[in-house]
Parts: sequence; C-alpha cells; structure tokens
Amino acid sequence: MATKGELKINPDLEKDMQEQANDDYPKGCCTSKITMWTMIVFGLVLAGIGAALTPIGLNKQKELDGLNPSKDFSLIDPNCTISDAIFLRSDQRTCKSDNGGVSGGYRRRAYGTSDQETTYPCGCTDIYFYIISAPQLADIDQFYAEKGGDYQYDSLESPIDREGVNDCSEGSVSPPKWTIGEETKCWRPSNPEQGVSDLYRCGNDECIKVFDPEFDVDAAGTGGKGLWITGAVLLSVAFPFFIAAFVVKMKYV
Repeated sequence: MATKGELKINPDLEKDMQEQANDDYPKGCCTSKITMWTMIVFGLVLAGIGAALTPIGLNKQKELDGLNPSKDFSLIDPNCTISDAIFLRSDQRTCKSDNGGVSGGYRRRAYGTSDQETTYPCGCTDIYFYIISAPQLADIDQFYAEKGGDYQYDSLESPIDREGVNDCSEGSVSPPKWTIGEETKCWRPSNPEQGVSDLYRCGNDECIKVFDPEFDVDAAGTGGKGLWITGAVLLSVAFPFFIAAFVVKMKYV
C-alpha cells in the first residue's frame, strides 16, 4: 500500500517503460566509444613519436650544418704509411623484386611461381681495414708527442665492390685499396685536444683518417632533415585523428 504523498507505479507499466528506454538507447554507442578512443590512442602515439623526432632531427641538422671538414681537420704532412691491409669478410648484397623478369642479367623468379616479392643476389662487397702509421705526428703537435705510443691507428672498415659478380661464391676477393708500405693522404683533427663532432666517423680514438672527412658529411647527409620532416609529418597525421574522435563523440556518444 502506498503511503500518503507517494506515487504508486504499476509494476507492468514500470517494466514497459524500462524496455522502451532500452530500445531508445543507441545500439552503436559502445562501438562508437571504442572507435573514439582508438582514434585518440592512435593520435597520441603518432603525436608522441612526432614530438620526439622533431627536436632530435632539428638538433642533428643544426650540428650537421656546423660541420666544416676543412676547418675541423688538417692534412698530415708528410703522408701516412699503410703498415697493414687486413681483409675482414665478404658481404653478400641482395636486391628485391616483385614480379618476374630479368634484372641485371639475373632471373628473379622462375616461371609459374607466385608474384610475391623475392630477393636475389646482386653483388658482393669485400671489406678491409687498414693500419695507419703516422709517427710524424709527434713532430707536428705536442699533444701527440706527450701521448706517445706506437703511432699506429686503425682505419674505418673499407668496402670494395667485387666486379662482375652477383654472388660472393663467384670470382676472387678484391685487392685492397692500399698495399702494405704504400703512402697516402691522411687527416688529423685540427685541435686534437678538443676533438671533433661525433658525426665524423673515426676508426680510432684520435680520429686519424685515411678517408676524406668530406665523405663523412656526405654520409651524414640528410639524416637530421629526414628526422624532423618525419616528425612533422607524424604530427600533422595525428591531428586528423583527434578531429575524427571529436566528431564521433559529438555525433554518436
């Protein structure tokens, strides 16, 4: 029995009202929420990666722009001597193809096989490194005289393409760029106490080089620019995800 002031609702009518409310609730609401949060998560991930890459790339590009090999390095006079030429290994080069056909005289896939991307041998690279002898450094700069030692320095690894082969099992190992006892140009840091940027590739702690430092600048090339451009692109791609999530929220959630 209902007390005074209470409104008594028929149980059957209450059940009908609840069922009607359930029918009126958007069936796609939960799906829309999942879609919205998925877009937000994707947007946050892309934005986070982009925000990290952009400053790294800008800093690296700034450092690259500051490299000046002709100022950072000095030629060693007289030339250095190669005291040893050491063969390390042969690296097999492979290329990729999608459909069949012939590339560079090498058949990429047999007739009747799938159009799936395949790899094929397309060259061989022989790797050497050299021992650089530079005892004249002791007379050039007091830094080296005080440091002492045998004035023998390891070079960077030096790749030499083996000519006329597709596979490392073919042909003979390429001869080294320099032979033992041969003299060659070499470089040292202009300020050995200060050293040089880490963007220069050095085979030894003193960064005595038989490869022109200009090559290092070319190798570093667009690394910094590529990073900050990639970061900027990811940030711009993340923005539409947030817009789409907002639209889903306003329309369906």
